[in-house]
Amino acid sequence: MPPGHSGHHAGHGGGGNRGGTRVRAHQPAYPVHVVVVPKVHVSSLVDLGDGGEQLLGKVMAVVQQVAAQMEEEHGAACVTTNVGLYQESRHLHFHVYHRGESEAQILATYSHHDS
Repeated sequence: MPPGHSGHHAGHGGGGNRGGTRVRAHQPAYPVHVVVVPKVHVSSLVDLGDGGEQLLGKVMAVVQQVAAQMEEEHGAACVTTNVGLYQESRHLHFHVYHRGESEAQILATYSHHDS
């Protein structure tokens, strides 16, 4: 996760700047919820516009950092983005979150883990 943004939890606002992105947890929907947003307007994952593919690489590098730290701290992370009618905000963004389950609950749900 970008320096100074370790452990974004519900109720912790603020933001960061890394690789042309903003990292924020505004109105988090999960106990641990970070939203990664490119500073430059990109409509969606399927409408990247000019230069969007290069920007997408930078954004995904930040998403990867955030997800790796969340997995280290909480044991799991989800990464989502929406397109079309599911996209509430017409600006590309990625949600990185931990839903709050314990390790035992996660393993009970996803017992097919390769070990």
